[in-house]
Amino acid sequence: MQSVRRLLSIAGSGLLVSLATGCLPRSGYSTTALVAGVPVPEGWSPTAMGPEVPGVRLGSWTGPEGASLVLYRTLAIPDPDPVALGLELANRLTNLPEARVLRTETHNGPAGAFALVEVVAPGDGSRLAPSGLGQPRLDSGTPPIPTRQLTAGYPGPTQTVWLVAHYPDAVHARLGPVVEQIVRGWNPDPSRSAATAAP
Repeated sequence: MQSVRRLLSIAGSGLLVSLATGCLPRSGYSTTALVAGVPVPEGWSPTAMGPEVPGVRLGSWTGPEGASLVLYRTLAIPDPDPVALGLELANRLTNLPEARVLRTETHNGPAGAFALVEVVAPGDGSRLAPSGLGQPRLDSGTPPIPTRQLTAGYPGPTQTVWLVAHYPDAVHARLGPVVEQIVRGWNPDPSRSAATAAP
C-alpha cells in the first residue's frame, strides 16, 4: 500500500484538472500565486488551460514563449524524503522516450527541503508530449520540439505538493534563469514556515 501511495504521489509530471484565477497587482506578482506561495513574476497570467496533472490543481499560469507553470497536490507519501522523491521522479522520467534528465537535487526553502528534477524531452514548449505508444506524439499532429521541464516536489506531512514549469529548450538562455528564480523562491507550505519563524 505504501508503494502504491508513493507511485501515485510521484506520478507528478503529466495530467490536469482545475484552475486558478487572480490579478496582477502593482507589485508585479499574481495574488493567487502569492497565496499559493509561488513568486510568479509580471508577464505570467493565470489560466484554466495547461499541462494535465495527476492530482488536484492549485494554480496554473502561462508565461513568455509559450511557457507554462502549474501547482498541484497529491497524496502524502510514507516516510517523506525529498532526496528519495527526486530520485524516484528522475528514474521515472528517464524511461520516457528521448528524454534526458539533466539534474536531480534538493533545495532548502522556507518550509524545508524539496526535490528538484530537470529534464529535456519532446513536447510543444508548454508540456511534454504523450508517449504511451513508445513514441512522443502531440495531439495537434505537429512535430514535437525539445521542451525543458523543471519539477519541484515537496513531500509534506499531509500531502505532496508539486510545482512544474515547462518552456521551449531553445529559449533556455532567456527563460531558464526566470523559471529557476520562481522555483527556488517557492514556499510550498507557508503555514509551516510562518510557524517556524514565530518566537
